[in-house]
Amino acid sequence: MGKDRVLGSQATVAFYGANGPMNFAETDKFDSERKSTQKKFQPLGQVGARTQDIPEDWELSFDGAVVDPSYDDILDQIEQAGHAGQPNLRFRVTETTTYYDGTVKVWVYPDTVLYGFKKDVASAKDEIKWSFKGNAQTRIAG
Repeated sequence: MGKDRVLGSQATVAFYGANGPMNFAETDKFDSERKSTQKKFQPLGQVGARTQDIPEDWELSFDGAVVDPSYDDILDQIEQAGHAGQPNLRFRVTETTTYYDGTVKVWVYPDTVLYGFKKDVASAKDEIKWSFKGNAQTRIAG
């Protein structure tokens, strides 16, 4: 018998900067995609090719709506650091999922670089939306 699916409301995403947890605008959507390269080879004397999966990094994307100035504040910090010739600011992104059986899984994306910031002001009657991406070299259990 099939089980109920875990709803998106059971997942949270938190951002941590150099000074600890950061308040951030409301996150409505989060995607994480593991990037990898497949290397195919065929050992001598064996029938059929084999494949090796070589992990690379994690591509993250975030979408939400403006509820306070936190989106602009973070973007301003990143831009100021870039214009001052400082290295990219790094963030720790934590993804927490609570399953119906009570199990809680936490994944941490350390040293995440955020980029591709976009703000969408479609019309006066619509909410202001934002989106950006991130790149992390690894994901570890938290």
